[in-house]
Amino acid sequence: MKTFYKIVFVLLFSFATLNLGFSQETEDSVKRWKSLSKAEKQKIRKFYRKWKKLDPEKKEKLKKRFSRFKKLSPEQKRKIVKNHKRFKNLSPERKAKLLKRFEKFKKLPKEERRKRFKKLKRLKREKRTLRRQKRSTKDRIKKKQRSKIRRARRARQDSSSSTD
Repeated sequence: MKTFYKIVFVLLFSFATLNLGFSQETEDSVKRWKSLSKAEKQKIRKFYRKWKKLDPEKKEKLKKRFSRFKKLSPEQKRKIVKNHKRFKNLSPERKAKLLKRFEKFKKLPKEERRKRFKKLKRLKREKRTLRRQKRSTKDRIKKKQRSKIRRARRARQDSSSSTD
């Protein structure tokens, strides 16, 4: 019976970490399982119950998505996680609005989506350039102001030294 529970725990842990390849050794997985807090174990059990209820097509779709995710660079993964957290914290109305826009976007032909992505990238580049220009303009203004202040100080020093 203990072996059965060990196997179940290994399966639960593997699914929870989305290690769908089951590449971890059983003993290592059991040790990790034992080291988890009650809250973490509950979260894994909840995930596993959801996983069991999924139809095979959805399971396969999730496996493919995860394998694509695993191939991404660490920076891309961080960006996805960050955006997911941002989305998760949005109000229900804002989420619904974004999902509606995304569904509309998905229905567009691939070529139209590519055009929009290119346009978005171009707009982002332009925005960055404008920010840089604005920053450099501010820097130039500050430099001129500092220069004026220095000249005024020198003039005061010169006038005070000539009156002495």
